[in-house]
Order: sequence, then C-alpha cells, then structure tokens
Amino acid sequence: LTVSSLTLTCSADVAFSKNNSGDENSLFVAGNPDLYPIEYYNRLTGKYEGLLPQLYERISEQTGIDFTYIYSSSENQQAYLAKNQQVDMVSAYVMGSDVGDYLPEDYTMLHFTHEGNEYTVAIGFTENCDAQTRDRIKAYLANLTESELTDLTVSFVMEQGKLKMTEYWAWV
Repeated sequence: LTVSSLTLTCSADVAFSKNNSGDENSLFVAGNPDLYPIEYYNRLTGKYEGLLPQLYERISEQTGIDFTYIYSSSENQQAYLAKNQQVDMVSAYVMGSDVGDYLPEDYTMLHFTHEGNEYTVAIGFTENCDAQTRDRIKAYLANLTESELTDLTVSFVMEQGKLKMTEYWAWV
C-alpha cells in the first residue's frame, strides 16, 4: 500500500448504533467494513475503526457534529443505505463504485496505489445531509494541516502496534 497523497477533514461524538438510531443531532454514517486501515468493522469490538473514525472524533470535538455509524457486519451495505436514503454520509467509499451513484456530493480523502491499481477514497453526502453540516465537515477537512494528519496517522499506527504486541505477549 503506497499512499501518494492524503487529504482528510471531518466533527462531538462518534457512536455505533446497533438499533440504527441516534438523536436528532446525529449524522448517520454508512461505514466501509473492509478498507483497513482507512476504515474497517472490527467484529471483536462491534465498532468501525481506523483512520477515518478517529478523524470523525476530532471533527466532532471541534464542530459539535455527532457521527453515528449505522450498525453493520462484515458485509458492505453502503450502496443500499445510500440508495434508500437511510444515511446522511457514506464513509471511505472507493470512487468509481456503484455507491457514488447515490451521492450528489463527495469529498476526496486520499489516493493510493495497491498492486499496480490506483484508488481514490472519498466520503459522500446523501440528499439527507443538510448543507450547513456538509459545509462544516468539508471546511474542517480543507483546513486540516499535514502535521495534524501525520499525527493522526502515526497515533493510529502506534496504537495498532500496541494492540498487536499485547496479542503477541498474551500468547508467549
């Protein structure tokens, strides 16, 4: 996995709803269960994890926007949830997939090359997402510095390393 460029930006709480509900201030999110380390569904914790969920926590702290992931399993249901307007935002979708057909607006988060293929990952907004919320998220992302992004990435990688070492030492 070679990251050629990384542009990220997002907002007070990131929640995970097993009953697909949240308060009226929640921005409902369809996560990508299998785009590790960018975003993935961890069956052990029952939550979406990765760089983007951590970024959404920061956005939430700065803007007061609450992100609520709609419960999922290892099956990607982003296109279904976006098509049926059951979410406000689709996170970590690969541009060019059918998910984009149901998103009137998106924001490119990063580009990478893997095994000779180029990919663009974006977040997309459905018609349910009000313009003010969408603009606040995009403004945060646009103002994210390279230093902040590096800090987020390194923190995530180091945390993953701690988890792996804990698992390793538990078996020794």
